[in-house]
Amino acid sequence: MSKRYRLLGPRRGNHPGQGPGPAPGRDGLDAPARQPLFCPGHRQSGLGVLFRPGHHRPAGQPVVVQPGLAPGNCSRNCVPGFIQNKYDLKWLHRTILACRTYQQSSQAGPANDSDRSNFAYFYYRRLPAEVLVDALNQATGTTEKMEMEYHHWPSDVRTVEVPFAPRNGFVNFMLGNFGKPKRNSAVQCDCERDGNASVLQVLSLANHPRVLAKIADDKGQVARIAKEISEEKQRIEELYLVALGRLPKDVEQQACLKYLEKSESAVKGLQGILWSLLNTREFILQH
Repeated sequence: MSKRYRLLGPRRGNHPGQGPGPAPGRDGLDAPARQPLFCPGHRQSGLGVLFRPGHHRPAGQPVVVQPGLAPGNCSRNCVPGFIQNKYDLKWLHRTILACRTYQQSSQAGPANDSDRSNFAYFYYRRLPAEVLVDALNQATGTTEKMEMEYHHWPSDVRTVEVPFAPRNGFVNFMLGNFGKPKRNSAVQCDCERDGNASVLQVLSLANHPRVLAKIADDKGQVARIAKEISEEKQRIEELYLVALGRLPKDVEQQACLKYLEKSESAVKGLQGILWSLLNTREFILQH
């Protein structure tokens, strides 16, 4: 450090031999606690991301008292718990996710069917863009090469792990189409995420050549199921498990069996069933 020149104003006594040390409140683990908006602001941001439909203010706007929904004990304990856990954001999100309000059923009842702001039940919401791409890879049994090795990232990195836009054109298209923030020097907050729906999103899952290629991949889920399982009912059940995480209902299974009978081949029929499952609300929505 120069003793004659300084770029950021006068010395504050933090130069070796120039004073007792850093200015109070600037360093040290308890410094954020002295800022009245730091902890409530981070709590507000976490609640805004996970409970976005019930908030009256944007997720990135820090306020001391959050109007609208405050999920009971979770909201009251977040600020002191955030301080006690040394401002650990993983602890903050884990606490919110474990609260009863977040784990409500998505099925509304007669008494709360018209509720839109108090989280009487879990509101449907679309999967985030990064999660949707990874879910598409998992359901089809394929991967996307991010080409991040140049930046010393592993070759098998997932979409939710990439720190910036990869060189993969399909992934970049899906992330931008489904509302991922740009994360550049001007945008550093998840409140910039766009959760609106569009016709282009529907067409992307239904007609994009890369999506169709992933379904028909000779090393994907359809090829594996056709090779390992011979009974048609079990094949249908396996497709439902990899795409929706549940077994098909009787009506669904009968419809799938009829579709397989009319298909030109078993593989083409399984590809059609998986395509239809990937284009359902149950796949694309968090519920």
